[in-house]
Amino acid sequence: MEQKRLSVFANIIWNSIGSFTYLACQWLLTLIVVREFNDFGYAGNFALAISVTNIFYNFACFNVRPYLVSDLNEKYSSKQYCTFRLYTCICAFVLCLCYAMTWKYGMQQIMCIVAYMVYKETEAWTDLLHAFEQRQERMDIGGISLFIRGILSLICFYVGIRITNDLFWAIVFMTCTVIVFIICYDYPRAKKIADISIDNDIYIMRKMLSDFLPLTIGTILGVIGTTLPKQILQDIYGSSILGIYNTVATPAVLVQVVASYIFNPMLVEFARLYREKNKQKLIKNILMVCIVLIVLIAICFVGAKALGKAALTFLYGNKVAEYSSILLLLILFTGLNAFVWFFWNILILMRKQKQLLYINLFGVIIGYLIMTPLISKYEMNGVSYVLTVYSIILIVMMINAMIRELKTIV
Repeated sequence: MEQKRLSVFANIIWNSIGSFTYLACQWLLTLIVVREFNDFGYAGNFALAISVTNIFYNFACFNVRPYLVSDLNEKYSSKQYCTFRLYTCICAFVLCLCYAMTWKYGMQQIMCIVAYMVYKETEAWTDLLHAFEQRQERMDIGGISLFIRGILSLICFYVGIRITNDLFWAIVFMTCTVIVFIICYDYPRAKKIADISIDNDIYIMRKMLSDFLPLTIGTILGVIGTTLPKQILQDIYGSSILGIYNTVATPAVLVQVVASYIFNPMLVEFARLYREKNKQKLIKNILMVCIVLIVLIAICFVGAKALGKAALTFLYGNKVAEYSSILLLLILFTGLNAFVWFFWNILILMRKQKQLLYINLFGVIIGYLIMTPLISKYEMNGVSYVLTVYSIILIVMMINAMIRELKTIV
């Protein structure tokens, strides 16, 4: 159903407000765990649940969104996208459960991972609904949803901890509340824009799997590339060190997420320019986003250098502030990762899924070879060194792939 479209600027504003609020509330979840339990072991368990489920969240999403929003000719119907998402969510949950049972995690850790995976699958479903809305240039709907869900998640998580004094039940309470909200708000609004139903055509599902599988394997490799060094850090030094690292890293992630607020609403425009073979304007817009990202990273780097320790003291207290020396490297990595995200999406709308798979595979191999010696020697900074090298490798290879594709546009 055709809807009134918003301008790119309006979409950026709505997306930024909703996404920033949601991000802030997700960060505050970590802060609540640190403050309420006063034990980095709980923070480590929560960080572990986040890290592990991020792998399978990407499997649940199959990184379909950039493809969907740039599918301006509607190669696949909304019903087919919904059916495909249903299958991927089921598979992601089963794989996450198997992964959690395979590693030597404690029962409390496994319970937290499984509960948080259900929460992440609510994000996977709303991501699909918001993709339909984004393609119609109506990111105000998703922005409002993110704003409210972020606040609801924060309140319910905090109340759950205060009532039960248990991390697992706090996650369960938060998840149940979010599910009710999605049913009441997101579903009826998305249904006005797209046909939110099931079309169980096995032939189409196989075709979609063929189109998306290289991209998804590349995505999962990308998540493994950024998650495995943290896993190695925990294996060598314990969950408390991982809790500290993730606690300091959480504010730094703001760099790459803010960057995504800038370029995500522009993906439909990038896809339109690419389809129309408007090479000059496409290159101009890509360069414009790159300049904005460089300025953003520079501002964050200078701010972290001047105010990093004071900010960590204010947010977490002296215990965490003692580790402020790792913040600058984290800012560098997250800034580079913002470029990885951006170039990744550009290559998807250029339909370069297989190349992305090879790029990520090469990056993960290099990262794997260097991670154990670097982390053993430099501890938390070793993780950042590995992630920085990994990101640089991806950026160089992605730029090369984009240049080669742009040269084919006449």
